[in-house]
Amino acid sequence: MIRLTAIACASALAHVAALSTQASTNFIGASGGSVTSPGNWDNGVPTLANVGGLLGSSVAAYNDDEDLNGMAFDISGNASLTGGDAKTENVQITIRDTGNWSATGDIVVGEQGSSTGSQVLIRDSGSLQSSRDLDVGNEQVGLVDLTGGSVNVGRDFSIGTDGAGSGSSYGQSAGNLTVNRHASVANASSLKIDGGTANITGRLDLEDAGSTFAQSGGTTTIGGATRLRRDTAADISGGEVNFGGQLRVDRDASVNVSSGTVNAANDIRLAQNGATMTQTGGIVTVDGNLDLDGGSNKTYALAGGALAVEGTIIVTGSNNFEWRDGGTLTTHPNFSVVNFDGDLTADTGARFRVNSGTDQLNVFADLTINDLTIDGYGATLPAYNGTVQTGQSTLLTAANINGTAADIAFSGMSGLTLINAGDPFDPNTDSVYWLTVTNNFVAVNWSLAGAAVPEPDSLALLVVGLTILTRRRRR
Repeated sequence: MIRLTAIACASALAHVAALSTQASTNFIGASGGSVTSPGNWDNGVPTLANVGGLLGSSVAAYNDDEDLNGMAFDISGNASLTGGDAKTENVQITIRDTGNWSATGDIVVGEQGSSTGSQVLIRDSGSLQSSRDLDVGNEQVGLVDLTGGSVNVGRDFSIGTDGAGSGSSYGQSAGNLTVNRHASVANASSLKIDGGTANITGRLDLEDAGSTFAQSGGTTTIGGATRLRRDTAADISGGEVNFGGQLRVDRDASVNVSSGTVNAANDIRLAQNGATMTQTGGIVTVDGNLDLDGGSNKTYALAGGALAVEGTIIVTGSNNFEWRDGGTLTTHPNFSVVNFDGDLTADTGARFRVNSGTDQLNVFADLTINDLTIDGYGATLPAYNGTVQTGQSTLLTAANINGTAADIAFSGMSGLTLINAGDPFDPNTDSVYWLTVTNNFVAVNWSLAGAAVPEPDSLALLVVGLTILTRRRRR
């Protein structure tokens, strides 16, 4: 789905490149003069073949919602285009410098018309402002492209509102998008953020098959819930995305995270059959639950990057949480325990990062360990005091553990020697550590020699002091 949308966007951008911004008729009327009056132009009313220039501080107005149809404008300097509702067809408008198009009503870029499409390009510090709704692509393909400046929407922002507007797009590489209510993407259209900031006060809905949200840079903040309906997709390859409400993924919809940062202030819910979320990089932080409860064939694949969930990871039935290929489970900044409600398998390349001596992973069902690296052990060992000092910290608990110490690589005890559980050592002269693996828990044990030993490498020993912990069993 992402690939098909990318092809559509490439076609639209090729059309953008073909647009000439060289004005051939300039506005000479009084401030607020009508764009449709021939006497307000030095070479006739603008058309697609006769680009109208709004220069300097000129202000041109439109009085009817169809006045701009079939026109092309280059708005530059500090010039302004003003009016109420604008339901445009076959328009090409470039806004540069500190130029501005400001509407007291709705703006529709591509109300209807030929396959040529309608487009608005905002450059430099230009601005597009709609006091009410902004629709990009209704019964005609529409394109809005922001490389600097701002787009401000007083109410709702819709991309591809009608089937004839399929393939419409909003693209942003710099600048600021502000939507004061809700945003939606429908009919195989796209919302793409490559830089700058995008702030949506309310919801974001991807509504029809093939519709996409993509981000490779910048920061997007969505205050309300985000819903990916059937066969839609979100692709996050950079920047930062902040989901203020629940992120819901419906049937056969997908979320892909390959880089960047995703912050979910609520739950991430794979809600319907076939919903997937694949993480191959980046950092995903969830303040609520990661929910794969109910339905079937839903998958979260942690195959790279780091995942931190403050609530519980819930996996039931035929749904699946894949933990492999460098994917790292780690504790949430607000909580020292990762809770997993379901069966969990650590496959080749799975990693668990602990950030303090008390961090642990609790699995409420079966934990199968085929290959697991536990790294970043955040314990500061006691200083040498002339006596033998020992300690234990629980790392993993489960209702049942399938695996052995040989399946676990553990790092973080620099200056101590790794031994196998039960190996003999002299506690007076040997500083050692070993893993204990039982049916219900995995713990690290350590013993510091009573005689003086070299100081551990402080760079490898992180965060807080480790007090001696008795063996704990999660019930």
